[in-house]
Amino acid sequence: MPAQSPRPSSSVPTLTLVSWGFAHGVVALLREGALQSIGDIGTLTDDLVTAFECTLR
Repeated sequence: MPAQSPRPSSSVPTLTLVSWGFAHGVVALLREGALQSIGDIGTLTDDLVTAFECTLR
């Protein structure tokens, strides 16, 4: 029986995955025109951080 490789997510910290997802989400929103300025990103960041903190409690 071949040895199983570890799951990729087990070696990647959760915060790294969240950061990666956030960065790609911001790029997608900018491309779609949903974010009109960099100032909108600050508001979005605050909302996402608040939501993330609520999930940790």
